[in-house]
Amino acid sequence: MDANSYVSFQTKSLRAEWDAGQGILILDVALLDQPVQLVVGGWDRGVGWALNHDGTAEMMPTDWDPGLQMLSPANEWAQPWRQQIPEPVLAALRKFPADYWPMLCWASRYRDAQDLLLSEPKLLWLLLRSARERQWPASRIRLSLHMKRRRILGRSGFHEANTTLRFIKKLAFKCYGSPEFELLKPWLCNPVRMARLRHYPTISEQQLRFIEKIPYLAESVLVRCPGAEPDYFKQVARWTEDTHNLAWVLGGREFSRRFRRCRNLTELRALHDRLTDQFIHAAPPQSAQRSYPQEPIPGNEFIVPITNYEELAWESRMQRHCIQIYHKRIVAGEYYVYRVLKPERATLGMYLNGRARPRLDQIQLKFNEPVAQETEDAVEAWINSYDPTAFSRNN
Repeated sequence: MDANSYVSFQTKSLRAEWDAGQGILILDVALLDQPVQLVVGGWDRGVGWALNHDGTAEMMPTDWDPGLQMLSPANEWAQPWRQQIPEPVLAALRKFPADYWPMLCWASRYRDAQDLLLSEPKLLWLLLRSARERQWPASRIRLSLHMKRRRILGRSGFHEANTTLRFIKKLAFKCYGSPEFELLKPWLCNPVRMARLRHYPTISEQQLRFIEKIPYLAESVLVRCPGAEPDYFKQVARWTEDTHNLAWVLGGREFSRRFRRCRNLTELRALHDRLTDQFIHAAPPQSAQRSYPQEPIPGNEFIVPITNYEELAWESRMQRHCIQIYHKRIVAGEYYVYRVLKPERATLGMYLNGRARPRLDQIQLKFNEPVAQETEDAVEAWINSYDPTAFSRNN
């Protein structure tokens, strides 16, 4: 045999030897402080692995990842093994870091699986994820791979239709794993939900998570924004929630129509500001004269409790936001607001639940802008310094 048929690597945690003649990678590792040997099959042989211990070899199931990150270029000991895998296959697997192993095993052994991986890898991923969840035998997976794609959807528990295939094709997640699978399952089973996004050119994970929180915005131009960064959807959610709360307090039935006219974040903020002005200049509520309950956490020199409606209204005017809408909840003992003076001038709101520890809701600068990390740290330190046994809220 040619001397180049063997390539050996040695690291602190393992010893690797590539046997090109047999197409296997032999790994000597320690498992639970016991020396064991892993034999990993190459692409041409059919990817899979066996565990050798005390002279006994045990073949592992295809969905059992050896957990060695063998596709990572940082692991030089696996390079000869990786070189056997076609580059298009490696490229198709990059978005599936948690599930690359079963996808690779099936693609190396069955032509139908390889074709599906190269043409629509998300469908292969969904099939194998569903098979693992339902504990399918390998024979059922093999049978499914021979079927038309619509039929694969049906066997996997999803809506069996071309519209579902088109929905999957539009998905543009950065990666796919367990959280993404759980997010997609209710969508892929519901043709009505998928139909609401039929005009989307692409569908990101951030868009789906946003619509999960605020379903009535699915058809909005604001959400149907291709290539938007995650921070964009956080801003849209924040401004939408505040604007919606303002419209509800003002009794504005025109909100939905006016909101749908917003084409970008600037127009949404302008709508929010107009409603804020209306709210600030509205007549005080009948309960405006009532004193607020005692603050849940004692204030200090830089974090000052707001103790009545007049102070709350002043905070809204000075900071140009809608904290004023929390008046009824403060009177009811469900919420509390503080004025933050340093490190930045901000407004702090927290949820109350009886004698349980208060839960931070928001810290906002003027115009609802986010605070700096220094301010977040200062507020967190103030909350953590609170000793509930030394101070009780007077309900």
